[in-house]
Amino acid sequence: MINWRDYFQVKNKCIFSSHVHLVPGLENTFTYVNDGKERERLVILFLDSSGVAVGGEPIILELPGGAVMKLDARAELMKHGIKEFDGSFLVLVSNVDQNRPFDISTKDHVTRWQGAEMATEIVTAGHLNMNVPSQLSKKAFFMFCSSVISSSDTTTRVTLFNHSTESDYTDTATVIPELHNLHGESLAGKPAVMPAFGSAIIDVDEWFGDAGKLLLAKTGGRGTLSVAHLGHTIGSLFFHMDRPTKAFKCGQHTQPVIPAVFFQPGYNYWAEWIGAHVPFAGQVIPALSWLKHNRSAIRMFYPHHSNYVPSLGAYFRQSRFVVWGRMMLRALYFLIKRKFKIDEMNFSGRNEHNEYVIQHNLWNSMKLFQFSRGRVEALLYPLLSIPGVKKDGKTLCIGPKNEGEMLLLEAHGFRDVIGIDLFTYTPKILLMDMHEMQFPNDTFDTIMSGAVIRYAYDVERAVKEMIRVATDGALMIVSFGLFPPEEELEFCKSPLYGGVKELLNLFGGTVDHVYWWNEGLVPGKKSKICSVIFRLKKK
Repeated sequence: MINWRDYFQVKNKCIFSSHVHLVPGLENTFTYVNDGKERERLVILFLDSSGVAVGGEPIILELPGGAVMKLDARAELMKHGIKEFDGSFLVLVSNVDQNRPFDISTKDHVTRWQGAEMATEIVTAGHLNMNVPSQLSKKAFFMFCSSVISSSDTTTRVTLFNHSTESDYTDTATVIPELHNLHGESLAGKPAVMPAFGSAIIDVDEWFGDAGKLLLAKTGGRGTLSVAHLGHTIGSLFFHMDRPTKAFKCGQHTQPVIPAVFFQPGYNYWAEWIGAHVPFAGQVIPALSWLKHNRSAIRMFYPHHSNYVPSLGAYFRQSRFVVWGRMMLRALYFLIKRKFKIDEMNFSGRNEHNEYVIQHNLWNSMKLFQFSRGRVEALLYPLLSIPGVKKDGKTLCIGPKNEGEMLLLEAHGFRDVIGIDLFTYTPKILLMDMHEMQFPNDTFDTIMSGAVIRYAYDVERAVKEMIRVATDGALMIVSFGLFPPEEELEFCKSPLYGGVKELLNLFGGTVDHVYWWNEGLVPGKKSKICSVIFRLKKK
C-alpha cells in the first residue's frame, strides 16, 4: 500500500492548506480551478490535529485546463462514518507532465463554510516550498490575528497548520500564542504543539481562560493575537464563531503587521545575523533589545489593530497619526479656503427629519472633527478579507461626516472613493440625500454605510437607492446601532429592531453571499451594534 507521503515526492508541485470544521448543519465545500493549460493532478487529504490522514486513501483527481474541482467534505467523510471533524484539508497540486514547471502566480483555493443563516469563504494561496527540511533554520515566522472578539454570542478561533511540501518532513512545531487587548496589555497562553502535518485549533476564550477574558474585557471584548516562531512557516487562519451554533460569522487569513525583528524569537535570529555580518552592529543590538522589551515605544506608531501591511510605506499611511493628521490638515485647508462656510442641504421645510440629523451631527456635537476610526475598521478589516474586493473600482461612503473614512479606505488601497452627506466642507463629500442619490444606475462596486441607515426617514427607500447605484456583484457593508427606548435619538425612529435579518429582508432577492454577520451587545449597556457584509446580486 502506498503511503500518502509518497505523493509529495513529485518535483513541480504546490500545496494548499485549509481548515475543516464539520459539525451538524454546517457545509464545508472546497473549490480549486485549474486556470492553466496543463493537465494537473490533485491529491486531497483530510488530516487530524496529530497529522494523521483520515477518511481512507487520498482522493486523487486529474483536471484538464479550465476544469474545476469542487469537493463536499461532509459527503466524503461520511463515506467513512465520520460525522464530526475538526482538522485540516491539504491539496497537493502538480503537473501531470513533470517536465513542465508549476506556475503558482494565479492559482488559489477557495474554502467555504455555510450554515442556515450565514456563510464565509476564504481564498488561500498555495506554497511551492513550505517547511523544507534543509531550509528550516533560516525561517522566522510572525503571525498576527487582527481581530479577536469575546462577547456573549461570539468567540474567535485561530487555526495553525504545520504542513510541508516535502515527504520527509517530521518536525514538531511548538509556538506560544500571545493575546493582546487594544491598550497594549498582553498575556502569554499555553504552548500549541503541532506534529508534522498536524494543526492547532485555538479557541481564544478556552485557550486563555478567565485571565484572557478579563484582559479583553478592558477594551470591550476586542483585541489581537500574535504568534512568533523561528524555524518553521505555520499556515494560519482565523474565524469569528457564533457561540450557540458554532457557525462561522467571518473568516480570514492572519497577516503579519511588521517584521519579526522586534519580537521573540524572530528577533534573536536577526539580531545574531546582524551582529555577525554588519560592522559596528554592537551599537544597534542594545537598541533593538530595548524595543523588544518596551513595545509601547513602537506601539504608538501602529495602525489601529491593523489587518495587513504589505510595505513600510503602507504601514505609516495607515497609522492613526498619519490618517488623523491628514484629515485635520485637509479640513483646516478647505475651511480656510471656504472662509469657514459649511454647505448644508436646503430642505425648504419639507423634511424636518433630515434637518434634525444635520443639527445633531454637525452643530450639536461638531462631529465634523470626530473620526470614529474604530467604527470604520470594524467593517473595513472583514471587508479586506473577502475575495474579489475591487479596490480599483468605485467606492461610496454614505454619511461619513468628515474625510476620515475615505482617507482610511484610500490608505488601504481603495483608489476611487467618494462620500455623500447632508453637509460638507470638502470636494470628497458630495451634498446629497441617501434617499435621492444623484448617481447613475450601476455606479459603485463597494458601498459602505457605517452607523447611518437608521438615520433614514424611510429605510426601505434608502435601501432601494443603494441597490440602484450598486453594480451587479457589488459588496455592501452596513452597520447600525439598536438602542433601548430611553437612549433612542428622537429622530432615529426607523425600523430594523429585527437586526441584520430585517435589513437583509429589505434587500430581498438581491442578497447573494453573506460574508459577515455580527450582532453584539455594547459592554455595560443594553444597546447592540449590528453589522453585515454581503454581495449584491442584481441579475
